[in-house]
Amino acid sequence: MLNGKDSTTNKVKEIPKPYMAKATLEDCLSLGKKLRKEDQAEIKALANLNGTQALSMGLLHSNLCYSIFTKEDVICGMFGVQGELNKDAAVWMLASNEIENITIPFLRQSREVINHLNKLHPLLHNVVDVRNTLHLKWLEWCGFTFINKQNIGYENKPFYSFVRTCVSPQS
Repeated sequence: MLNGKDSTTNKVKEIPKPYMAKATLEDCLSLGKKLRKEDQAEIKALANLNGTQALSMGLLHSNLCYSIFTKEDVICGMFGVQGELNKDAAVWMLASNEIENITIPFLRQSREVINHLNKLHPLLHNVVDVRNTLHLKWLEWCGFTFINKQNIGYENKPFYSFVRTCVSPQS
């Protein structure tokens, strides 16, 4: 005890939190094997790729690409942006079921990350499989607008196009 107080009560244990890190090829291999079935169906329908192929291509072609990890250091998602700075860009994300273990911190951070990406790119866009309801809800949460529905891709399945314009452009 120090000054009549238990000194252990003044120590705050740091609680591990989910985090993001620059994506690597190793992340693509690890996450690619365990993508959500809806994400697997989406990339198969659109481009006839498996998870590892889609993530590797995303990593290769994105100017920003990050992996998402649980507090236990388990990879549970990856996202990226494909496009030149200050120009329109395609945004993408794929995840495993473990993303559901970090739902609250993930949702809290999502809007902040998307706002940052949108400051770098005046228009974010892409397509999403209409069957991928979790992605549809997440995109809506992040402020994206669905602009049309059309059958596209390798399997000619219905996809929504989505967009989000910058709310406060970079000066």
